[in-house]
Amino acid sequence: MEKSKKDKIEFAKVMYGLAGNFGGQISKDDLSLRFEVLKEYSLDEIKQAGIWLLKNREQTFPAVPTTREIIIAVEKIDNPQAAISIEARSEIQLQCVLNKLRTEGSNSDVDFNDPVTQELMTRRWPYNQWARTVLEDEIKWFCKEFKELYKVYDKNKVVELGLLEAPGEKTHQIPAGNLKKLISRQ
Repeated sequence: MEKSKKDKIEFAKVMYGLAGNFGGQISKDDLSLRFEVLKEYSLDEIKQAGIWLLKNREQTFPAVPTTREIIIAVEKIDNPQAAISIEARSEIQLQCVLNKLRTEGSNSDVDFNDPVTQELMTRRWPYNQWARTVLEDEIKWFCKEFKELYKVYDKNKVVELGLLEAPGEKTHQIPAGNLKKLISRQ
């Protein structure tokens, strides 16, 4: 979709406003490049990202927020969970699982709000079976594995690589063919 001249003027106002607020300058060439890169986002999303940066930006260099910073701000606004690091989310979700184990035991519903946790505690570690059989000295290994799998979780990729086994399987090996696929993607 082609943006109108009015959109380009509004976009320029946001970019010059950000630059001026942070004590920097932006060239017309940089402005054109930013417009091209950011054209997949609506003007409203870009304005909201600008406001978010004005309120939350902590770094002082470079003086003008980068295009990448603007994209990240849009993503944080569109998906507030993205504002929390994956490490923090994995730890929070691990604590949800452990709290459920402590407070509800093995006969509770598997109803985690987080889709990754729900998937892991349904497919990788079927919660009710896991909660009945897990031993205290296995918890530290579960914690480590849970956080690692949570961080790399992408449903299609994890299943394709063989990291999510059918209920009851205990193997953690990646099939050789899938390992080759993983290496070739990088």
